[in-house]
Amino acid sequence: MAAPARVRVVMAPGWERRVDLAADVRAVGPLAADIAEDAGARAPRRTGALADSYVVEKPRLLVRRIGSHLDYGAAVELGSRPYTIVPRTKRALWWPGADHPVRRVRHPGVRPRPHLRPALYTRRAAPRTTFGIGGAE
Repeated sequence: MAAPARVRVVMAPGWERRVDLAADVRAVGPLAADIAEDAGARAPRRTGALADSYVVEKPRLLVRRIGSHLDYGAAVELGSRPYTIVPRTKRALWWPGADHPVRRVRHPGVRPRPHLRPALYTRRAAPRTTFGIGGAE
């Protein structure tokens, strides 16, 4: 299994104002689950593996980490630059349908297809009972 990709995401200025979240322990878990579900629903689908891979981790009381364990998740969300693919163990690359083995292949990179960040920025209505504003009366 490939090592997880290390990605640093720098949030846009003012992102705090875009996330309508009261710091309530009971709200953070369901909110994170909703964001992960929305990210899966917005994810590009070829096999559905990326959409099904989003998980929520709880490192601290009011902190939730949402992400995918798949090594290509960051490249789909953020895109990738062009890069060269070279053989690791052999002297050439070959695949079914290739005319002949080659020493290297130039990959053109991929355009970003954001789905996790738009899921985060979606405005959500908080359940009234979550924040102690309504409920059984």
